[in-house]
Order: sequence, then structure tokens, then C-alpha cells
Amino acid sequence: MRVSYGVRGVRLGLWVRLIVVCVVFLRPVVSVADEMSDSAAAIKASSSLNVREPFLVNPFVVPEKYAAVVKEYRVKYARVTGFEFSGLHWNMFVAIYVNKESNIYRSNYFEYIRAFIENDDDEDEIEPDFKYFSEGTVFLKENFASKEGKPGQPVFLSGMIKRAPGYDPKGGDWEYFQSDSSGKLLLVGSSKDPEVVRQCGECHSNMEDRDFIFSTYYSEKVSYE
Repeated sequence: MRVSYGVRGVRLGLWVRLIVVCVVFLRPVVSVADEMSDSAAAIKASSSLNVREPFLVNPFVVPEKYAAVVKEYRVKYARVTGFEFSGLHWNMFVAIYVNKESNIYRSNYFEYIRAFIENDDDEDEIEPDFKYFSEGTVFLKENFASKEGKPGQPVFLSGMIKRAPGYDPKGGDWEYFQSDSSGKLLLVGSSKDPEVVRQCGECHSNMEDRDFIFSTYYSEKVSYE
């Protein structure tokens, strides 16, 4: 009986040692496995968000006053440019969106190219056939600070809304607004307002033949899938 108990004691001792070894030495393995699993999940999540596409992450808050019009514009609007450097917009990078009639913007861009870029013969002037936008058209322009030749900090969200005929005939019936990245309105009005003229209208009035919209940049949206 003593021997039997001794064997059982030895066996019990071995099981205890084995359990201790497993707890001590396998815990780091389990921890590493968990970390690997977490990393894989993070990679999968970032992949599903498609973070390679910078336009999927919106750094701008939409102003409350225009929320009903421009809400989720990055999803619902057509993007007609990439990040373009603009000397006219305080040497910032801009990205332009429009809620409808992007085909008119595209057409006006190619008319601009045909008439003013490709036509080198001054004696044979080409009359461009620019189109006008209809009531309810909304243009949004994101403005990013330029940093080392690339888009940096988001600064302004600029908007133009085509109002009903008679709103501002001299200014093409466009309403202008500008907000900071947090959604705070900095500017609202039409070409009747001196500050709007100073900040926006002076340049846009030069594009009256294109319905006051600069169409000097254009790029097709591509998928990152």
C-alpha cells in the first residue's frame, strides 16, 4: 500500500510539474498568438476600410446651415478632380466635388483645353462652347495646406450653390460659402457682398463665360479595389 501510494504520489508530482511547465512556458506562446490574431484582425479591418484611398476619410465637418444639401458629399457627389495645387486658392491643394451635371464640368474642361491649350495658332481663334449649370447645382472645394509639395492640414471647405434665377443675376445666381475644417462658417453670401467679392467673386467673375466655374482641372475617379 505504501508503495502504491508512493507511485501515486510520484505520478501526482509529475502532473503538477507538467501543469506548472505548461502555465509558465506556454503563456507567452498564447500571448504571442493572441497578438498575432489581433494584428491580423487590425490588418483585415484596415483593408476593409481601404485606407489606401485618401478620399474615404473626410477631415471636414459640414456646416450645419448646409447640412441638408451637402451631407455625405464624398459619397453622394461626383469628384471631378484629384488633389490639385491651386495658386488661386492661397497656394493650397484642392479637391472638387459636384452634386450633379458633372458631365457639364467635364465638357467645359475639354472645351477649355481645346480652345486655350491645344490651339497655338492665334490667327485661328476657336470659340469655345461652354455650358451653364442648372438651378440646384452645388460645387464643393476642399482646401488643404501645402506641405512639402503634398496636401497637408485640411483648412477650408468652399461651396457654390446655384440658386433660382434672380437671386444674383450679376453673379450668375451663385451663393458662396466657406467654412473651416470644424464646420464653422467663415463666409456666406453672393457677389452683392463686398467680402464675398474680395474672397471669391473677383476671380470667379473672370469665368463668366463658363458660368463662373473654373474648369481648369479634371480627372476621372478610379477605384482602389
